Amino acid sequence: MPQKSQNPSKSPRVYERRHAIEQEAIAWFAKIQSGSLSSHDQKSFDHWRTQSLDHEEIFHDVSGMWDDPALLEATQTLSTATAHAEISPTQWQGVWNWMHLRVPQVGVAVALIGLVMIGFWHFDVLTRMDADYYTGTGEQQIVQLPDQSVITLSPQSAVAVTFTQATRGIRLIKGKAHFSVESNPDRPFIVEYDHVQARALGTEFIVGEKVDGLQVTVVEGLVKLSNVKIPWTPVLLPAQTQIRVDKSTPGAVYTIDPTIATAWLRGRLVVDTKRLQDVIHDINPYHSGTILLLNEEIANLKVSGTYNLSDTTDILSALSQTLPIHTLSFADRVTIFF
Repeated sequence: MPQKSQNPSKSPRVYERRHAIEQEAIAWFAKIQSGSLSSHDQKSFDHWRTQSLDHEEIFHDVSGMWDDPALLEATQTLSTATAHAEISPTQWQGVWNWMHLRVPQVGVAVALIGLVMIGFWHFDVLTRMDADYYTGTGEQQIVQLPDQSVITLSPQSAVAVTFTQATRGIRLIKGKAHFSVESNPDRPFIVEYDHVQARALGTEFIVGEKVDGLQVTVVEGLVKLSNVKIPWTPVLLPAQTQIRVDKSTPGAVYTIDPTIATAWLRGRLVVDTKRLQDVIHDINPYHSGTILLLNEEIANLKVSGTYNLSDTTDILSALSQTLPIHTLSFADRVTIFF
């Protein structure tokens, strides 16, 4: 049976543990309130909540605070401010007044729930909790796995790793990753994203989110693509081919240039008659601001070129000069193409 911590104020370790649980409780509550809790998330939350009486009790306290009128006023103050604008001292004072009143009752971490509810998605708290490896904006990470296989995470990406004696499992939580796989026919290497599984029968491939689904690119070897939830005939992808899975339905397999497909590993973006919407999707993980396309016509403009991903401001400038579009930019934080 879960045990409740005793005399938390007398033990620094217990205090730190409760503080961590408070932060996790806030993150879970924000996720639930957002309405985006998946079935996997629900199972994870149920497991988290039953770990101890402290988990249950602290989550109950956090949930109860949602009806606090002062908190509602404070969060409304923050939510009406633009995402990238400065909040005035007067607005911050309203938030601080609520925090000052609530700190003695619930502690600093829980008192900050109003701020967390606004900033939750920006800091991607639950993804970080769920992931074994995570990258932020503009960050690329190389991970060597226990079997000597190598994952290269693109910026704003996350994976969870589950190795057993029978299988080597990778769950792509978000973003894009390149996999260089050590061969072991008796222990398959499987990458899963939203019920779609890419089983490595070769050595090198890429799995990544796209605007409208998932994209799998095989550089070397062979990959078997299937869906564990929606039955469709598995697709075998040979080397130098690519496929998109839109709404869990596999599209056509087409040939690609592996040098172009792997250019991001070398910090380059190489595109050939690609939609502007897809180019912006590729740029976003490297860019600290927000990029907006005004309409579908602009989104469908074709782009060709080679760009340095370490300087996204220069990429946006080049696009505005070479495409029949106008640009509005606000302090390099918001760029609008129209």
